[in-house]
Formats: sequence, C-alpha cells, structure tokens
Amino acid sequence: MAGEKKVELTPQEKKARRAQSRARESQARRAERESMAMERWAVMRQKGMRHYVIKQGLITWTLMTSLIYILLLGVSLKFKFTSEILIQLGAAVFFFAIGGILFGTATWYLSESRYKRHLAEKERLRAQKKGKK
Repeated sequence: MAGEKKVELTPQEKKARRAQSRARESQARRAERESMAMERWAVMRQKGMRHYVIKQGLITWTLMTSLIYILLLGVSLKFKFTSEILIQLGAAVFFFAIGGILFGTATWYLSESRYKRHLAEKERLRAQKKGKK
C-alpha cells in the first residue's frame, strides 16, 4: 500500500464508472419502487378480486372515460345537449362500464402475475442467501 502508485483514469473510464454508478442507483430505486408497489398490492388483493374490479374497473375507469367523453362531446357540440345526445351518452356510459369491468379484470390478473413473480424472486434470493451461509 505504501509503495502503490495511484492510477489515473482516462476521461472515458471516469465516464464509464459514473454511468455504472448511476445504473446501480437507478436499479436500486427501481427495486425499491417495485417492492413498495408489491406491498400495496398485497393489501389490495386481500380485499378480493370483486372489490378491485368494482373499484378500479367499474367506478374509476367508467367515471374517467365518461367524463372525458362528455367533455369532448360537449366541446364539439358547444354544450348544447339534446335528448338524442343524452341517449347516446347513456349508451356510451354503459359500454364504458363494460370496458371498465374488462379493464379491472385484466389488470387484476396482470398484477397477480407480477406479485407472484415478485414473491418467487424474493424466495429465490432468500434461498440464495441461506446457501451462502
């Protein structure tokens, strides 16, 4: 150590090391966000699929798409709604509700799949740590 010379890095090497450091930090932040999302999902899934589909699909999806549709339709018609338009709005809300149920169901299964992969990875890492001891 006393006789070692300090090696000076080239600008390209410095840049590469900074990029590696940023990549590690980014990966750690991503892993932390994923872990937090999985904790929230663990709480949500305890309430059940029906609750999730009704809340996220039926209510949230239907409400948001209906509001956007009404605003766009209203702007195009200068907010002069006739009874014919109101019937069209009712039909649109009905189809948005069906879409919301499909959306909620699809996101439930996608989230469940992601959660199970997360648990499997967590278990794999736990087993790997046990193997090293």
